[in-house]
Parts: sequence; structure tokens; C-alpha cells
Amino acid sequence: MSARRLGHRTEFLASLDDVLQDTAAIRRRAERLPADATRGDRLALAADLAAALARMADLYEEAAERLQAIRARKRTYAAYLRAAALRRSAAVEPSALPPAQSPALPPAMGDRI
Repeated sequence: MSARRLGHRTEFLASLDDVLQDTAAIRRRAERLPADATRGDRLALAADLAAALARMADLYEEAAERLQAIRARKRTYAAYLRAAALRRSAAVEPSALPPAQSPALPPAMGDRI
């Protein structure tokens, strides 16, 4: 794994860990909230939780975008390899090869013919 990719993964995990620690702290604050807490106290906790969840959603969205970019690069590279294989196979006419080296048949099949 490249250092760049490892860096992105480490950064993502560290950020996710921060958000999870924040949500755990919010949960602990909510558990300690007295039964007669004001509406403002409850709204403050809800706002803090909403902000933490929004940060978590942003992290996952960024990770999904990176994954899509990686998949697009893999598709591009696979298409390049297919095109290169087609160019190589077009450069050699199958009729010019002896039957044992025919690209249409696996080597074991060419030996049996």
C-alpha cells in the first residue's frame, strides 16, 4: 500500500475516531442531564449531536468519493490493458503461427491438435 493511500486511510480513521469520541462524550452528558433540565440544555445537546453526525456523514461521503475515484482509475487501467492486448494480438496473424502457438487455443490444446 502506498504511503499516500495509507496516509488517507490513517487520516480518515483518526477523524472518525474523533467524531466517535465526541458522540460518546455527548451521550455521557445526556446521561448526566438532570430530569428537570431546561429545554435549552436539551437543545444544546441535540445540536452538538447533530453537528457530530454531520461531520461523520461528511467523512463517509469523502471516503465514498475517494473509493469511486479509485474504481474509475482501475477501470481506466483495465481498459488500457485490454486495448494493449488487442493491439498485440492484432499484430500477430493467427494463420502465421503454427497450431501449437495459436492464441485462440490454450497451449495444452494446441499440443493435442
